[in-house]
Amino acid sequence: MRALTTPAERKIKMKQLRSVSKAEKIIFPIIITAVVFSNPYNRKTNRLCGFFHGGARKVIVVTK
Repeated sequence: MRALTTPAERKIKMKQLRSVSKAEKIIFPIIITAVVFSNPYNRKTNRLCGFFHGGARKVIVVTK
């Protein structure tokens, strides 16, 4: 990071804009995970979707 920033940029202190509640810290990642895994167009997560939706979907692998 030192190679990508100037000394003046490294001296900038960032302050927290707002306080985040404990409930928000817990609920936000759960909601994001549910949205990502419920995307039917994402082939990589389709197998996990079946697991998270009570096994309603079945994954069949055909090999020759």
